[in-house]
Amino acid sequence: MTINLLIARLGQWLAAITLLIGWSGVANAAFVHNSCASASAQALDWTYYPIPADPPAGFVIAQRAIILGYTYRKTGADADELLTGAQWAELGAFNSTYRTLPVVGVDGVGTRFSSFHDITHYFGTSGQGANFTTAAIVVPENNTGQITEFYLQQLVMTDPRIFKGGTATSVAGILTFAMRSRFTLNNGLARAPVCAADQVVMGGSLMNFGGGPPLKPLPPPETPTCTATTGNLNFSVNLTPISPSDLAETGSLSRGTPVSVQLTNCKANARPYITFTDSNDRNNRTTNLSLSADSVATGVALRLMNGNSAVRFGAQDTTVSSSNVGQFAMGTTTAGGSIVLALQAHYVRTAKTIRPGALRAGAIITIVYP
Repeated sequence: MTINLLIARLGQWLAAITLLIGWSGVANAAFVHNSCASASAQALDWTYYPIPADPPAGFVIAQRAIILGYTYRKTGADADELLTGAQWAELGAFNSTYRTLPVVGVDGVGTRFSSFHDITHYFGTSGQGANFTTAAIVVPENNTGQITEFYLQQLVMTDPRIFKGGTATSVAGILTFAMRSRFTLNNGLARAPVCAADQVVMGGSLMNFGGGPPLKPLPPPETPTCTATTGNLNFSVNLTPISPSDLAETGSLSRGTPVSVQLTNCKANARPYITFTDSNDRNNRTTNLSLSADSVATGVALRLMNGNSAVRFGAQDTTVSSSNVGQFAMGTTTAGGSIVLALQAHYVRTAKTIRPGALRAGAIITIVYP
């Protein structure tokens, strides 16, 4: 029984000796104190992606690769590790959803960075350890080595509601690219790395860091539209002849004749607005169309009804605005769909006395998109 105990203790001592020997073997590889340095920075050209008519939040507008070079010296031939990565020092509103800081010059857009070691792990602001990736470096004994690290920079649409395009000139933040030897523990306390190299980039430099072609102006999103053929917009409507007695008093309307304006091949979420302009009186802002000079009849006019509402005539405005008299929305479309505005054309009595005869009136249709 005594012999067995001694053997058990001897086994523990051997295990401890083996552990110490294994630990001292790793020490054969060591980075030379303060030998790490930044050597180069090169950026490739931006790759641009077409901005859809209705871009989602998180859409990547453009991206490029940035190549950083570092040098170091290490003693010993065994493998050792360097940590590489980057971390934000926040000066703007960090977007935790898309891991971006806002760019200056383009509303609704931010930029973010990641390492090619883990391309979907975008660098943040909280905690160095969570933002660095690990690369194993093997170099000959007493040799000066160099490593090349690849990073991805992306421009991300964070808020499509306010994105109108523009030129990104700067970033509200500071980004530190770093290479350093692994942190070690000394009696349970963290020991600073013996080898570290940082590149601090901030503001406008974050958009042109590493050189390369400058970022192009970002176009606004494509406005979703529909197709209006000549036949859809240039047409005549013949109203059925009536007797003056059919319009009993001033303001009386005849039975309506259908008038349709149709748009086809619409893109998703197209929102056309329409305005009718009196072709015989461009300043007419009433609900009655003026008669042409060759009309014989008097005391009557033509009126367009949109359901129970009379269409008010306005100017040929090419923008959408609540101040545009007579302009109204036709509706919202789906991709590949169409939209039809169904109106009714009526005779309307405008005077006590009516002189019978032919009459003609016209309207100009203007369709615009916000």
